[in-house]
Amino acid sequence: MGMGRRRQSGLPLPQHLHKKGRVYYYVTAQDGKRTWIRLSDQYAEALAQWAKLEGRDYAGM
Repeated sequence: MGMGRRRQSGLPLPQHLHKKGRVYYYVTAQDGKRTWIRLSDQYAEALAQWAKLEGRDYAGM
């Protein structure tokens, strides 16, 4: 898989976490297709769910 271009908006968001409208999504690419998984409309909740999907620890705010 090649490298994508640098993010132009939403720079403080971690990798794979995107904001579309008021909702945060976890975005992955599988077999050349992007998969958007809805996480939450609250940043702290979305970040906790993102950490779970990434296999990282996140204690919350």
